[in-house]
Amino acid sequence: MDYKFLVNGFEILARYEEEDIKEIFIPILRNLIHLQSQKARRIIVFVSAPPAVGKSTLVAFLEHLAEERLGNNNIQGVGIDGFHFYNDYLISNRLKDKKGAIDTFNISKLNKALESIQSSNEYWPIYDRNLHDPIEDQIFIDKQIIILEGNYLNHVDWQQLKKYCDYSIFIRADKDILKERLISRKIRGGLTEKEAIHFYENSDRKNIEEVLNNTIKTDMELSYDGKNYILGGIL
Repeated sequence: MDYKFLVNGFEILARYEEEDIKEIFIPILRNLIHLQSQKARRIIVFVSAPPAVGKSTLVAFLEHLAEERLGNNNIQGVGIDGFHFYNDYLISNRLKDKKGAIDTFNISKLNKALESIQSSNEYWPIYDRNLHDPIEDQIFIDKQIIILEGNYLNHVDWQQLKKYCDYSIFIRADKDILKERLISRKIRGGLTEKEAIHFYENSDRKNIEEVLNNTIKTDMELSYDGKNYILGGIL
């Protein structure tokens, strides 16, 4: 089935197979609803994957699916790209060409934000791919099940965030699929094909390898082949 979402300033048309919806996504949502009911408080789910797997679109879809199929409007999908350092900081610290790498995120700011939403509703920033910068106070977090997505959420170097995570999911994908998607994304964002390929080779490719090689064990693992999701090991 086809779905349309606004993600990071772009209108995205996404297709999810009915088999995946019934066998993977609905059971995930039911599990999270049950977990939140057991804990009787807000829960936070970490969804991580290499760049261009489609994490932002997937969490938007899960939020939509929960309401459409399960009648549950208490799930909210949100990303961490708004916690990138601003371009002026990246330029002054010679990090602009590495944008998207783990050290181009403001982990201290993200840590404080996660701590804050444990007990209160908060506005969060987004990353706008048209402006190529974060925009503050764009999403009001007010649901009891927060599905948080980001490349490095389950990274070995970000284990300081693990105390905020109630359930974790990792999605694997083939590097060639990700390469094609990342280059296309950069072209849509205004780069020439040559510039997009250069950025991939000097930044995105390294980030893919960083995520695939340094993600800790998660509660659930999925694989994505560009069309279908395949269920991995559930702990």
